[in-house]
Amino acid sequence: DESTESNRIRSFAFGTLRGHAKAGVERFGIRWDLITNEVHYEVRAVSCPVGITRLASPIARHYQTTFHRQSPGALQAALASYSSSV
Repeated sequence: DESTESNRIRSFAFGTLRGHAKAGVERFGIRWDLITNEVHYEVRAVSCPVGITRLASPIARHYQTTFHRQSPGALQAALASYSSSV
């Protein structure tokens, strides 16, 4: 994790193991700007189908795009639910 005087940053990443249907890495990060008090959420992913799974690549890309589009809203909903329970 990287933090500076004006930002607090927390992130994690994971990669696929050898033999997985897709080779790739995903990184999830949250950055809190202490000056503006804004929170930024970021997902970065790099992947490549392996072997026969290349045939399903357009379908996999669709699901990845859907996740990328819906992920920030799901995070906001989870945080709102958590905030109301504490």
